[in-house]
Amino acid sequence: MRVAAKSVCSGTSSIAIAPLTFIVAFALTLASSHATSDSSVTESDQQLVEENFQCSTGLTTKGVTIPKGDVVVLYGNPLEMFCKLNPQETDLTAESLVFYNNSQRVDPEHLQIINSTTLRLFIEKPEPSFSWYYCKLITPLKNGTLTEDNVCLNQVSIGFKPKEVTNFTCLSYNWESLNCTWDISYNPVKTSYSLRYLLPSRNIERFPYPCPDIGDNNNIDKKSCYWDKSTKVLYRLPFEIYYFRMLVSNPLGKITQNITFKHYAHVIPAKPVDLSFVNKTADAVTIQWQVSYPMLTFPPGLVQRVEYRSQWDKDEPWQVADTSHLSRKSKHYVLTIRNLKYPHSKYDIRVFMRSADAIGNYSWSEPSTLTITTLSTVPAAPPKLTPGCFELVDSYNNEIYNTRDIYIYWQQLPERMHNGDNFSYRVKQLDPDTGEESELFANETSPSFARFRDFPREATHLKIYSINSEGYSKNGSYIFIPSAIDYVPEPLAFTKMLLEQEGHFSLTWKKPQMKNVEVTGYTIYWCENNNERPYPCKGYLDWVDVPNDTFNYSIAVPSDTIYQFAVSAQTTSLSSNLVWASCTIIRNQVSKIKNLWVTDVGSTYIVLNWKLECSDRVGQITGYLVQYCEAKEPGFPICKDNNATTMRVPDTEPAKGNITGLNPYKTYLLSVAILMTNDEKGVFSKALVFPTLEGAPSSPPRDISVSAVTNTSVALTWLPPTKEQRNGILQEYRININNATEVRVPVNGTDELEQLQPGTVVVEDLLSFTTYKVSLKACCARDQCSHYSPPISFSTLTGKPGAIDSIQRETRNGSKVLISWNPPAYRGGPINYYELMIRTSKGSNQPINSSIISGLNKTEKYLEEKCDEDEVSSTMYYYYVRAVNIDDDDNISYYGNWSKAADHSCHTKGFPKSVIIVIITSFTIILIGLIGYLGKRTWTWVNTKFFASLGVKLPPGLDPPKREANKESAEFCPYKHGFLVPEKMIIDGYKIDAPPDQELLLVKKPSVEFLGDGDGDSSGCSSAHESVSSSITSGTHISDSGTEADHRAESPDGVFIGLSPDLQRRIAEPALPTAATAYCKVGESRASDPASRGYVSHSMPLPPAAIAPPKPVVVVPPMPTAMGYVMAGNPDMLGHV
Repeated sequence: MRVAAKSVCSGTSSIAIAPLTFIVAFALTLASSHATSDSSVTESDQQLVEENFQCSTGLTTKGVTIPKGDVVVLYGNPLEMFCKLNPQETDLTAESLVFYNNSQRVDPEHLQIINSTTLRLFIEKPEPSFSWYYCKLITPLKNGTLTEDNVCLNQVSIGFKPKEVTNFTCLSYNWESLNCTWDISYNPVKTSYSLRYLLPSRNIERFPYPCPDIGDNNNIDKKSCYWDKSTKVLYRLPFEIYYFRMLVSNPLGKITQNITFKHYAHVIPAKPVDLSFVNKTADAVTIQWQVSYPMLTFPPGLVQRVEYRSQWDKDEPWQVADTSHLSRKSKHYVLTIRNLKYPHSKYDIRVFMRSADAIGNYSWSEPSTLTITTLSTVPAAPPKLTPGCFELVDSYNNEIYNTRDIYIYWQQLPERMHNGDNFSYRVKQLDPDTGEESELFANETSPSFARFRDFPREATHLKIYSINSEGYSKNGSYIFIPSAIDYVPEPLAFTKMLLEQEGHFSLTWKKPQMKNVEVTGYTIYWCENNNERPYPCKGYLDWVDVPNDTFNYSIAVPSDTIYQFAVSAQTTSLSSNLVWASCTIIRNQVSKIKNLWVTDVGSTYIVLNWKLECSDRVGQITGYLVQYCEAKEPGFPICKDNNATTMRVPDTEPAKGNITGLNPYKTYLLSVAILMTNDEKGVFSKALVFPTLEGAPSSPPRDISVSAVTNTSVALTWLPPTKEQRNGILQEYRININNATEVRVPVNGTDELEQLQPGTVVVEDLLSFTTYKVSLKACCARDQCSHYSPPISFSTLTGKPGAIDSIQRETRNGSKVLISWNPPAYRGGPINYYELMIRTSKGSNQPINSSIISGLNKTEKYLEEKCDEDEVSSTMYYYYVRAVNIDDDDNISYYGNWSKAADHSCHTKGFPKSVIIVIITSFTIILIGLIGYLGKRTWTWVNTKFFASLGVKLPPGLDPPKREANKESAEFCPYKHGFLVPEKMIIDGYKIDAPPDQELLLVKKPSVEFLGDGDGDSSGCSSAHESVSSSITSGTHISDSGTEADHRAESPDGVFIGLSPDLQRRIAEPALPTAATAYCKVGESRASDPASRGYVSHSMPLPPAAIAPPKPVVVVPPMPTAMGYVMAGNPDMLGHV
């Protein structure tokens, strides 16, 4: 609180009390400035230090490296560098210096301390490299740790002298630009490449032409150069020879490389333009194209190349048309390509060009391409067949059997020979006498056969044609069908036997029973088909002829396709119909079963059914063998570990087997074989691939680990069960926590990659400083879950403790009290210590004082309650306790909540002596003030009534000045032109005239000087400085309880923080009033200022009894509870009025 003495307009002054804090602040400022002046160095010395220890221009650091700048070393030479500290910048020595090569610290064996400020780096033979070497200073910090500060750095290149470029090649595209490229050798030292060319002339050395895009600084490691008509250095078209000169240089040397370049041999034309066809037929096409600008005038001319290929020859090399007769300097070309093999077929044609001077095949232009389709024509040929390509089947549709069904088989014509759209086959009947042909309409047709039902049993001559949209093939394939009487019997007992090797068959038959007819040979047929017999062959039919003494034929066909086999017998003039093998027999074994299917499946069982075929070829069945195994991979029909299980199943109807004990979610191969009466075993059927359903994983999650443990959470990671252990598609994981809580974590994704992803989850809302046991299990569909994994334990970190339930207070020995409590039920940590807060209050409207006792290691504390007998009112004591945990790793303190208060009232008896003294003192001051006031009133009356009646005659020169009355208003401040002219004075409500001598005493002086400690305006008219200073120096003290304490003077630091230095000076040293500011002007109305009506206004603060000043509002930012005061020096904590 700022205190100022009271002053009046009469000029009487009294002493003002100056703030002591202002004097202290001024002394500290002088001491600071003196210390600064003693530690300064001369400007010239400082400049010299900076020049010697600049790591780079304008950058002064704690040291330098020598040599400065970039360092280039020839490979094989040593690398030597020095790092020197600046003693003006640091007190550390060279022992704290280290070198780094990029991010790798240099081994100490390459370092040597030269003196206290210099460290030497020496590497005898460093490897070729480009790197940055850093010199760093290891600096200790106040907290005991070390940090590395950069001192200086150098770019170090260890490499080779310049070398000649390799693979120098220049290509001109379409005689419009020239692009040269080359390869450079590895060199860590930055090397520049400068290319120029010279043209043949008398002064060949006089006009070198540089690479247009190489400047002074952009030719480092350059590998190409480009010229055209738009570059700064033009591309020179008409010169056949270029002489190139390559200058290679780096800090280790330079070389010049001369290269002679044949220009025209390296010009690559643009692709031909306007490629199109002029005409086409079924076996020829005429095309045309043109040469693009500017190759029309290319001196050597152009060589043409035409290639073509049909859609049927995609895997064959391109065929090259003859272009030797074409001119090299023509603008327009026309070429006919003849002898094309395939009508109605697409041909891709491409045309290239190259320079006539070019060598090799690398300089051809890009091709122009064209696709055309040759015209259609009749099929190239009829289908192929043999005399035995027919099958006779009795129809039995009437009693006399006068008709039969005939199947005619043929070999399909390849698609490339169809020669047109709407391709098919037609059968015509031939009249042998007239040669006329009539078309027959088959009852069933396919690409490989035609079936005619109820065909006459007489002999028939047939011809088979190919046909398309253009017509029939020129010729037809002839076949004779003998009559039912003259037919040749087919071979007997035709059998197909599968050998041990897949795809290998043994075909056997017997000689047909014929009299007086000699068999001249046999024909073996095989047909690729999707099904076995009795389905007719619809695929590609092929055959082979064997001698008549052959009754066994071995054949190999692809094992992944079904093939049907047949045989026919030939005589000198006729052929029998072919006969198909209806079953597959295994050597020394019975037939195999082909039809298998599954009727029921679970996670551990499969019910398999099957059906017999070719049962007429086997003997009596006694049972079956079911063989099964787990597949190596889904869709891969190979047993895992080559291990299969066989079970015997009795003969039942329907035939089935229940396979149990299988693994869940696995693919199995299932196969069945027949058991005969003599225990002869048939061959196992082709394996049926079928999976079991999902089951519970056989193993829980693996490699469970915890990480990122905090006081309330933990991160769990784990690996899923292996593929063999999963037994299905994982749906979720279930986490058991302390056998009390189960958390479910879904699995995102069902594909194999997502199923193999490690699991991770963050479990939150855990209790601090608590040990947990966690176990996991994996679950598939239908709640099929594994057992829980072995539990793993972890403990959460220290956290916030719980609140203490209650506090006990016991009085011991008068004023001694024992405060005790129990630890909190929830500790949250080791409870490092307790804090006890004591709050006292002397009444409901009195401020509350707080204090905190910290670091209590016990659950009790002895205290003393001071019940002062001098106090009138009782003192309330409130006790609060909280626990505190400390996390030693992170150095974090966790404070629990304060407990409920334990309170106690301290009562006193009698009337305190201090109160009595205060009352007496106050009464005495009031009495003295009252006597002074009455005396002043009496003295004033005497002056106005008695002395004013006395006349005083003054000497010449002392006459009072003329008065100027303010006729407009009596409410004025009687000052004008610097003179005090009181027209009337108002004192305590009375208007009096001032005597002439008093007027002279009030005449304004040229200057006024004030002495003493007063800080107010002694004239009674204070300046604006007083109100500003008064407002700023007013402060408010806030206690821990939040109540407002007494006003007290702030220190200068607390008052002036945040103000400009000029304003601080003006507030701290108030300016004395001057003649221009110490008086009011006569005649000026102050109607807007209520305080000036009828009085001379001044800014002296009134006593508290007259006017209560407004209380200041202090904005206090949040601060710790233990801080019970507004901190000086923080601008945000200044009070605002």
